[in-house]
Amino acid sequence: GGYGAFSWDKALKEIYIGRNLKYQEENNGKIDYAPFYKGDFRGLTVEFGPTVTEIPHYCFYSSDFSSIDFSKATSLNSIGHHAFYWNNSCTEIDLRNCSSNLVIGERSFQDCDALQKVTIGGANQIVDYAFYDCNVLSRVDVLGDVSSVRPYAFCCPDLALVYFLSS
Repeated sequence: GGYGAFSWDKALKEIYIGRNLKYQEENNGKIDYAPFYKGDFRGLTVEFGPTVTEIPHYCFYSSDFSSIDFSKATSLNSIGHHAFYWNNSCTEIDLRNCSSNLVIGERSFQDCDALQKVTIGGANQIVDYAFYDCNVLSRVDVLGDVSSVRPYAFCCPDLALVYFLSS
């Protein structure tokens, strides 16, 4: 497999996504064209702005960001399948400010082996395997309504605390 457009840019200091990204998603079934595919971005935060409504499939697949900032992503409705799959640096995901219509796609955060805590404000769907096999995920806080949680969405060996709280 190849690498994304920004995978080897070691001089990057900041990544701000202020609009929806579009790219050639597949190359004969491969994901080589995802812009941040296989990037080593440890020490960096990727931040999403208020006009972002979707994160494409595979966009950050196998990219190690230390932090993923959704705090301004108030219009985010969709996190595509495998979008953050196999990120081994990020320890916490906070989706509390995202749209209440949010769909967290299949395997979108699967195998994020450093992920310890997830906070969800509300969601339309948390799809199959969304947080599957996040080996150190120990806490999930759901602060609003969730219409559907699909099979194996949170199948994680260390998951000890799940709180459904009012926002």
